[in-house]
Amino acid sequence: MTVLDFNLYEQRREEILDVARECFAEKGFNATTMVEVARRTGMSVGNLYNYFHGKAAIVECLAEREVKKLADQVARLKYSKPTRQERLQHLRDIALASMDMKRARVTLEIFAEAVHNDQLRQIIVRSDDKIRELLAQMYRSYGDADDKWLEVRITVDMAVMDGLAIRAVAQKIDREKLANEIAIQVLNQWETDRKFDQTRS
Repeated sequence: MTVLDFNLYEQRREEILDVARECFAEKGFNATTMVEVARRTGMSVGNLYNYFHGKAAIVECLAEREVKKLADQVARLKYSKPTRQERLQHLRDIALASMDMKRARVTLEIFAEAVHNDQLRQIIVRSDDKIRELLAQMYRSYGDADDKWLEVRITVDMAVMDGLAIRAVAQKIDREKLANEIAIQVLNQWETDRKFDQTRS
């Protein structure tokens, strides 16, 4: 495969992922078929299977795409000494992403289906493990952090983000205001806990 062929292949994969995400958000995971995704992308079902062998494979790539976005954000923090304002902006961006309506709908669809679908559950577990490690790197970029504290803090943060997806779908919310408040609360808690740890040592 030439570089040009590979680039076209990757571009087509991204188009398929975008279409599938739209279908999951509009129709739900179960109601979305590979036939529908193929139709909307203007290709045959057989050709679609050359890119993804099923809906679970699409979900895994969608999850990997979200992990990569976070990884890129964290990498920028790791290789610089972020100011408090930059930390707040980063946390705000994470909260806002969780409240994106399409993303929230897809997230809830996948979580609901994973209750009965072990393949999807395993995808979520793998994705969560990667996100946990990235969030740990993010907090470590702020300064020294105890591993036990990190484990609890990250579990709470992820629960908040999952809850934001539910709120985004269930009711009308001021996303900007809520994201700002969450960023402030998370950073204030980190700073408070860090000061407490320093007084004990």
